[in-house]
Amino acid sequence: MPQTFEYQSTGTAADLIAYEKYTDPIKGKRISRSKNDYQEWLVQARDGEIFYVTFKNNFSKKHLVTDSKKTAPTGTDKKIQKLLDHRSKADQCNCNSQHKFSDHHHTGKWCKKCGCNKFQTPYSKDRASHNKPDRDPLAGAPTIINTCIMMNKVQKQKFEDVVVNSILVHEKPAATWQVGNPLQKQINDLVVLEWDFNTPGAVVQAANNQTPQQWAKKTGCKVSAKKVGLKPPTWEIFHLNSVI
Repeated sequence: MPQTFEYQSTGTAADLIAYEKYTDPIKGKRISRSKNDYQEWLVQARDGEIFYVTFKNNFSKKHLVTDSKKTAPTGTDKKIQKLLDHRSKADQCNCNSQHKFSDHHHTGKWCKKCGCNKFQTPYSKDRASHNKPDRDPLAGAPTIINTCIMMNKVQKQKFEDVVVNSILVHEKPAATWQVGNPLQKQINDLVVLEWDFNTPGAVVQAANNQTPQQWAKKTGCKVSAKKVGLKPPTWEIFHLNSVI
C-alpha cells in the first residue's frame, strides 16, 4: 500500500513537514512526523525548473523544528530543550548501567559490558512503546548544542525561495551560466548552501547549559549538501555547519 502523508496548513515552512498516521497502544490513532527518508521537498526556480531536496543523517528531526502543539512560546522552548536533552544522550544505552554505543558489539546488538540484547536509547525505547513510526530519529553522535531552524517563523514561499536560490548559486552561477547551459554540478558534488531567511529568530542555537533567554537567535544558517540525482536534479542535506 502506498505511503500517505499529512501536512499542516499554516502558510509557513512548517507546511513542508510530512506526517504519517500510527496507532498508539494507549492513546489510539495519532500522527507523528514521518521518517527522515520520507521528508522530501520540491522547490521551483523562477524559470520553472524544479529541484528535489532530501535529507540524511536524521537532519530533519534534529534541525527542523515546528511550533509545539502546546502553548507557545513556552511549549516550543520545552520542545527544543527535550530535543537537546535527547541528543546529548544519543550514545547512551537503555541498559541499567547506561553503557555507550561503543560498548556494544559493532552490529549494535549485545553489550560487551553487561550483555543487554541490543543498543537502545531511553528515547528510542519510549518511542517504541508508543508504536511511533520512527523509533530513533535522533540517532548519531551526542552533542550539547543543537541548531534549530524554526519552520513556523518563515513564510512557506520565502523559505522555498531561499532554499532554491541557495542551490542555484552552484547550479547556475550568475558569473558564468547562460540560458540553455546545463546545470553545473554532477552526481556526488558537495557544496555548502547558505540559507539566510532575513528573519530574526528563524534559527535558534540552543545549549543544554543555557536558559531559553540565553539561546542565540539568528537569521539563517549554512548546511552541507550533496547532489544525488540528475533527472530530476536532487540535493541531499546531511549536515548543519554554522549559523549566520
